[in-house]
Amino acid sequence: CSVSSGVVSALSRSLRARSGRLIDDVVQTGAALNPGNSGGLLVELKGRVIGINTAIYSKTGGYQGIGFALPINVARQAIERLR
Repeated sequence: CSVSSGVVSALSRSLRARSGRLIDDVVQTGAALNPGNSGGLLVELKGRVIGINTAIYSKTGGYQGIGFALPINVARQAIERLR
């Protein structure tokens, strides 16, 4: 198990997926993300889940860049639709 720390630097951002699809309302974070922890939880100081780490934007293709998380309310809606 590992933990990364960072700050939420923006809300309601848009992110273009590799497929070209636009993903709206993502949370921008400075937490270190990499392909191995995509899908991990983004939590606030009190331990409440506020998002699911989804993607990183990196000019070099490495682990340094801007992280993005899907807000938990959006994730809950998707889960309910799948059920």
